[in-house]
Amino acid sequence: ASANNRTLLLDALRSQGSIVLESGHFNTILKNPFIPYRVEVTRKCPHSIEESVADFDIQLACIAAEYSKGMVVGAYIHSGVANCISCKEVRVVSRLCPMRYSLRTLERLTRYGEELGFRVCEQSRRRVWDIYTAASEEERQDLLEAAGLQREDV
Repeated sequence: ASANNRTLLLDALRSQGSIVLESGHFNTILKNPFIPYRVEVTRKCPHSIEESVADFDIQLACIAAEYSKGMVVGAYIHSGVANCISCKEVRVVSRLCPMRYSLRTLERLTRYGEELGFRVCEQSRRRVWDIYTAASEEERQDLLEAAGLQREDV
């Protein structure tokens, strides 16, 4: 994967009618009028397809495809994706690690649930909040700032 491949993929998606909804620190989110969900294209350009999803937070987001010369040459689907789909539930990955943007996962859980018509796993929500409660006061403030939240919001 390379930055050039990422650009080619974004160009191909736009040429098929997708529009960029958001371009953030971690990914670019696109919406195509012909499909009922968003597509997220990561900014990471790892050496392997598995590395591209290694630190993702939500199981349903852990789907990746590798393109070369206009063809899919590799794919990766997290082992929990099929179960999430059959149970119609949005869950965090089992190896959820504390990071500066952990509280943003709460918004993503809710958004995925709404977009897909799935419920959000309450244990997943609790695991995210556990990261916050285990943090020091300084780390909590950083978590809140990264998520665009105030202490009154929690």
